Amino acid sequence: MKTKLPLVLMALWSLATFAQVQNSIKPINANAQGLQLTSTEGTEQLLRAPAGCLIAANGQFPATTFMPVCLGNMQKITAEAYAGQYSKVRLTGNTPYTFTVSKSDYQITIADEDGVSVLAGGTGSATFTPTTTRTVRFYSHTNSGCGSGDAATIHTRSVGCDAVTETTYGCNQNYVGMPEYGSNIAKHLNMSVANDFFVPKEANQFALKTMTVELVPLAAAAGADLVSFDVVIMADNGNKAPGAEIKRWTGVVPTKTQTLSYPNVVFTTISATFDLEQYELPVNPAESTRYWISLQATSMSPESIYWISYPYQPGSTSASTYNSIDNGLTYAQVTSEIPGLLYDSNWTLDAECATAAVSEATSRNVTFFPNPVRDVLTLSSKTKLESVHIYNIAGQKMPISAKPGDGRINLSKLVPGTYIISTILEGGKNESFKIIKK
Repeated sequence: MKTKLPLVLMALWSLATFAQVQNSIKPINANAQGLQLTSTEGTEQLLRAPAGCLIAANGQFPATTFMPVCLGNMQKITAEAYAGQYSKVRLTGNTPYTFTVSKSDYQITIADEDGVSVLAGGTGSATFTPTTTRTVRFYSHTNSGCGSGDAATIHTRSVGCDAVTETTYGCNQNYVGMPEYGSNIAKHLNMSVANDFFVPKEANQFALKTMTVELVPLAAAAGADLVSFDVVIMADNGNKAPGAEIKRWTGVVPTKTQTLSYPNVVFTTISATFDLEQYELPVNPAESTRYWISLQATSMSPESIYWISYPYQPGSTSASTYNSIDNGLTYAQVTSEIPGLLYDSNWTLDAECATAAVSEATSRNVTFFPNPVRDVLTLSSKTKLESVHIYNIAGQKMPISAKPGDGRINLSKLVPGTYIISTILEGGKNESFKIIKK
């Protein structure tokens, strides 16, 4: 667990405003890497349980908050639960959850995190769907009269939720949820934040047009405090984490900024859009390719600027957010005090990416041989070849002269491995394919 210290914002607000928000800010580490964005949970329009027990003579067990992974099965919180006791469980908004105990005649009560309001309940099992991401108390008692007990009442408390549906990412990709946390991207503090995206295997080409991110600038000037950004494209390291740098833009000025409004977010939230200059990444027709994009912000004040995020759902296609405190030399997963709680940043990506129909995928203009290849790869095309580029599987362009000419490309200097051959045809159409270099 990282060392945590409180963030002092007194200089940014009046005393009255600070009093309003101070209880909503979670402790953060000495480098101010993270900021809690939301105030206390808002009132939810929920069906109340007809009865509930909020008495816990045996306190909380286990001491940590449990976060279920939605895999479609029941997950054991503890097999040593006492009656008259509760467990804390972290829930994702708009996700149905089922709570059960191993003694079918025991009473279940689901309450808010402070144990003040009953949210749901039942005998032996109960269901509850939160409208926002939140932590609840899961009580169990011997009966509806709030019966407590000792070792004789030991039982199992479990919770489950349906499996996450895998997402297929296409040309324009959206990673947006209800904001809860923010990771610092202040350049003067050497901080940056990285999130992943995908180049779909079905694409004819993939040229990055714009990205739009959601930010919290702490300076009183809010959006006017944003000066410029450094944007970096990185390969994946093979373990769903940022890898080698591929492309860097320095001093990028947003083409558009806009003030946003989110319920329960106590800070000014700004969206900023950047032009990525139609930067093209190779298409691997065998499988969609994961890349990473990172941001680092320069502010006028200077004050911290946070890239806001929402709770990450384990099992998602996308990876969770990573941050760096050494100008992107190393990255670490953004974690929480709640075990298992990770985050995914709010942003969208717009790309020039016409996907091929199924019939097109099997009737390419470009053919090639041999594959695997040892020295010379020969290309043949129905349409004039304008250019040929070679990338390794991490997306890095290889320094190989690949002039179309007679269609022969000398690959003898490449080390053995898998490569992507990206061809641009007359008219701008892209066709890419994978080869193996022996």
